[in-house]
Amino acid sequence: MDINHLISQYGYAALIVGSMAEGETITLLGGVAAHQGLLKFPLVVIAVALGGMIGDQLLYLVGPPLRGTHPAPFRQSESADP
Repeated sequence: MDINHLISQYGYAALIVGSMAEGETITLLGGVAAHQGLLKFPLVVIAVALGGMIGDQLLYLVGPPLRGTHPAPFRQSESADP
């Protein structure tokens, strides 16, 4: 079993999972795999877009429970009186 077989078998799933965290780099790697004929380009675009949307939704859902746990420099402070 070589790397080309693994990419052609699990490439789309890896693109979805990878694009949830780091979209641009994974998109580039998916494009390289499509150029080499291991993956189909339209499916690469769909997989990366789907992974990006899933990642954005997960971060949106995780945000409210963590609302009060920001580090001190990022907490909202009261505005100064003029």
